[in-house]
Amino acid sequence: MRTVADMNASADQVTTAVREQAAGSKQIRDAMENINKIMAQVTSSTKEQAEGGRQIRLSVENMNRIASQVNIATREQAGASRQIVHAVDNMNHMTQQVSHATAEQRRAGDMVVKAMENILEVAQDHLATVEEMSKATASLAQQAENLARLISAFRAK
Repeated sequence: MRTVADMNASADQVTTAVREQAAGSKQIRDAMENINKIMAQVTSSTKEQAEGGRQIRLSVENMNRIASQVNIATREQAGASRQIVHAVDNMNHMTQQVSHATAEQRRAGDMVVKAMENILEVAQDHLATVEEMSKATASLAQQAENLARLISAFRAK
């Protein structure tokens, strides 16, 4: 039979085992609380991740709309660029026409200047002739006066 000392020793062992069991249960309870907290964080993170995924999907859809608009704008810009190139070609053609017309006007102006120089030369020649004629006329007038005086001398006698 067991003695009191054996029973006390067994009671001490049971007490120690119960204390260890209580400490282990407390650790399990603390671990379970930590698991519950972690599960709450995981649930929250999963919700945030789902919201992030939804935001990413919306952003991708928005990017697709923007890409479509950029594509349309690029096509419109290409059409406008073709119009600009056509307008520039027209401007170049008109500039060439203006250049040709200006050269033609310059040639015509040169001809007018040459004609004016010829007219001036003829006018100067004509002036010299008129001056000579004027001198000759003055000389003839002088001679006519002298002749009239001489003739009047014959009539008076």
